[in-house]
Amino acid sequence: MSKTSNAIRPSATLIVVAPIPASETNKAGDCDFRVLMMKRNGKSSFVNAHVFPGGNIDQHDNDPHWNDIIAPGGHAYYDEASKRTLAHKICAIRETFEEAGLLLTNPPVQDLPSAWREKVHQDASQFRELCNEHKIAPSACDLHHFSNWITPVMEKRRYNTQFFITVIPELKGSEHAVIQADGGETIQLDWFTPEEALDSWKRGEITLYPPQWYTLYTLKQTRRHQDIVTKAGVGAFRTKTGKVLTVMPQPQSVDEDTDEGKEGFAMFLAYPGDETYEDETLKVAKEGQHHRLYIKKDRAVFSDMKIARNIEVDDVINEAKANL
Repeated sequence: MSKTSNAIRPSATLIVVAPIPASETNKAGDCDFRVLMMKRNGKSSFVNAHVFPGGNIDQHDNDPHWNDIIAPGGHAYYDEASKRTLAHKICAIRETFEEAGLLLTNPPVQDLPSAWREKVHQDASQFRELCNEHKIAPSACDLHHFSNWITPVMEKRRYNTQFFITVIPELKGSEHAVIQADGGETIQLDWFTPEEALDSWKRGEITLYPPQWYTLYTLKQTRRHQDIVTKAGVGAFRTKTGKVLTVMPQPQSVDEDTDEGKEGFAMFLAYPGDETYEDETLKVAKEGQHHRLYIKKDRAVFSDMKIARNIEVDDVINEAKANL
């Protein structure tokens, strides 16, 4: 791997969705699910920000033996597209276990000794040992490709991150007890509805970066947890058939005479399909097509964000060159 400051590191993140128990009151019109979010420490790449669990791919996530663990008996793991994302899924599941203590396996494991979490955190190869010893497999088949983000070119630390989403069963009290921040990379764990997370950010109580903000914004449009896998993010990040588009935000200046300029926005991030977005693999955008996030920054903090999108991903994607 290149050691230059802008080398792009492959990584994965997992959006964990859990239904709100029927016994809990839920405001009419609100989402019936919560999303797991972690607060990073002050020394991480995402300083004090709330993110979904995840991290960089380790060489052991690429171990070919994972296919045998997930699909024993010599059967190939699903189709070619699924096999290409397998290392990313293993990474997302492993990191979720390390950071949050939530282990997503088939079958689910009960009463796992807490020492395993630290073992895996210290040595990623121990994740395979954990699965072998307890005769379990990472629930890779329950992870659905949601989006793909590449850090803009001007940033010093760059990542090519595959976002996955999964819906887990309703959590019981004892299960909540083992799901907690690791106290190192992550210092706080929260279960938010999308509305709660966005409202907390608006009040300045939590920090969000554009990928997480936009993800929560799209999840907010999907009210029922039963619809998450098939509907969330469709049109913005993926097509109706599940093809995922690569998003590498391209910063652009805002004209002061536009409505957004008058609102104090000085910059927007262009996304695929926007008339200003440059990507030879996509269809040429027409004038007036917008897929952009207007942003305001107060030092390193995104103090205000506003999405403008009048296109569907299906209208601009070249199916033959869709990501993964």
